[in-house]
Amino acid sequence: LGAQLTAEALGAKITKNRHCEIGWFPIYRSAELCGNSIAAVIPETLEAFHWHSDTFSLPAQTLPLASSKACPHQGFIFQNRVVGLQFHLEMTRDATRLLIQNCYSEPDGSEYVQTAEEMLREKSKFTVANRVMDALLDALEREARLKSDSQLQDSMTRRR
Repeated sequence: LGAQLTAEALGAKITKNRHCEIGWFPIYRSAELCGNSIAAVIPETLEAFHWHSDTFSLPAQTLPLASSKACPHQGFIFQNRVVGLQFHLEMTRDATRLLIQNCYSEPDGSEYVQTAEEMLREKSKFTVANRVMDALLDALEREARLKSDSQLQDSMTRRR
């Protein structure tokens, strides 16, 4: 939902996705991100947690972050300061249990909808996703500091 809201705020369209995507499915980092310091923390392929049935068009002036077999737009980077993620790196097993309890009905047999058992089976998937989230937040912080330091230097240079 965060990526969808951010994409819409940047002028993109939100639509129903061809597939509902609920559970752990791989995402594939976009080749267009080669050399991007923020995207570098996202592995080429990552088993990510999904819980969505909508998607978005890519907003203008963004770099596509990743895709999956079920959804072509899994995220984007805007001006190296904003990252929109369609997938969920922040999820824990407890949060997933609560989501399943409160928002999940029986799987409908769709190719990209897992059972509750499948979603909770491998604890290590949560650990890996959470580590990637930490690395992503660290990369955003580094980028913000670099920009802030650069702006400070520019300001000091102009005063001289």
